[in-house]
Amino acid sequence: MWKIIRVNESDGNINKVTEILIEIHNELFSDKAEQKYFSDILNNDKYLIYCLIESDFEEILGYIVYYDTFENIDLFEIGIRKIYQGKGYGNILLKETSEIIYSDMEIYENDRGKETVLEKKIFLEVDENNDKAIKLYEKNGFKKISIRKNYYGNGKNAAIMAKIRKIN
Repeated sequence: MWKIIRVNESDGNINKVTEILIEIHNELFSDKAEQKYFSDILNNDKYLIYCLIESDFEEILGYIVYYDTFENIDLFEIGIRKIYQGKGYGNILLKETSEIIYSDMEIYENDRGKETVLEKKIFLEVDENNDKAIKLYEKNGFKKISIRKNYYGNGKNAAIMAKIRKIN
């Protein structure tokens, strides 16, 4: 069984959790992270980090990071440990946290006061050649809306994807 928790800077075991997030990030991504990377994210209240945890052993299987821009949310990063990939955990993490994000987006406050959001949007960028990730996102309702040329350098483009939900 699994559970999803939101990670906060005030958590008692935040140093251990941060070490594990760095370990997972560095296993998956070419841009290597250090302590400061996740500390900066955790210290910025616009970022939301959720971990997928295996309940019996309390092992972190993966994580997802969102960036809240009030009207929209950017999916900043998602990672599942390599040994757990292909078992549906990425789908669980994306699906469950998207629902949490959507439920928290209905009303926001800006300089005009509280406003109701009529559309809830989650955006992301993904390497246009990362078919595995694109399939995961499409399975969860994301659609390609544009291409960012040379986003990653060396001629590598990013597909911009969005998941939009109308509020009734």
